Amino acid sequence: MVRVLFQVGCWLLLGVSAMASAAAPPRPWASMLLSGTVDVNPDGVVRDVQLDHPEKIPPVVLGVIRQTAKGWRFKVDVTGKVVARARMSVRIVAKPVERTKFAIEVEGMDFTDDSPTDGEQLLEKFAPAPSYPRDAVSLGTSATVYVLVRVGRDGHVLDAGAEQVNFTMDCPQSSRKGIANLFAHASELAIRRWTFIVPTKGPRAGDPYWYVRIPVAYHLDYDATRPSSNEYGSWQPYLPGERRPLPWLKDQSLVASAPDAVPDGRSSLLGGTLQLVQ
Repeated sequence: MVRVLFQVGCWLLLGVSAMASAAAPPRPWASMLLSGTVDVNPDGVVRDVQLDHPEKIPPVVLGVIRQTAKGWRFKVDVTGKVVARARMSVRIVAKPVERTKFAIEVEGMDFTDDSPTDGEQLLEKFAPAPSYPRDAVSLGTSATVYVLVRVGRDGHVLDAGAEQVNFTMDCPQSSRKGIANLFAHASELAIRRWTFIVPTKGPRAGDPYWYVRIPVAYHLDYDATRPSSNEYGSWQPYLPGERRPLPWLKDQSLVASAPDAVPDGRSSLLGGTLQLVQ
């Protein structure tokens, strides 16, 4: 694990201070979610990592990602290619260690096949939105729920379970577990009704079922005219929930990466041509 200590000023402390409860002073974490591509040699060793919009990313973060990537090892399932390429998203987390110092590290990664052709993807066909839990609205809190779904060959959901619930606006400690369960239940209830267009060609077309990770974002927007602070390459408050076990999941190797490395608004089909093994 690569960890780097760095000094932070008001630009970060102000951005995360709103997440700290007045009654509970644990220092809040900050995070950013970045995207790019990774090129891997046939032996599973990383040849190159390219981040999208590197000019927007703090240099210390770029250094941590590139150093961490040197230790990645992949299982490569590609024939006839010298180098395999995948899209990636990377969750970077800054954890406080001193009053004005944070340690930053790569908390999780997600890898998907690069540029799949038509017919190779698992696409949403019918996807009703979940209902926002009323108790969460009354508390003024929001969250992102990461749901793991097993899809059958007919495109219907066989299993669905919330792997993790991250708050994006703080919730009182006494209510956090109950509200997280409400967000999880609302997401699972809606997604169990979804249907998908399944792969019809390519290496995944003959699979008996498919696993897909779906982030469900709940946001309270009190002022639609106010510009969003969720800009690529900027630090955001981060309140991660615990990883939840899914009793029906048999193949743990498919979900070795962190659920919250999947960006909002994008589903991630698991088990592609590149699988991280180290």
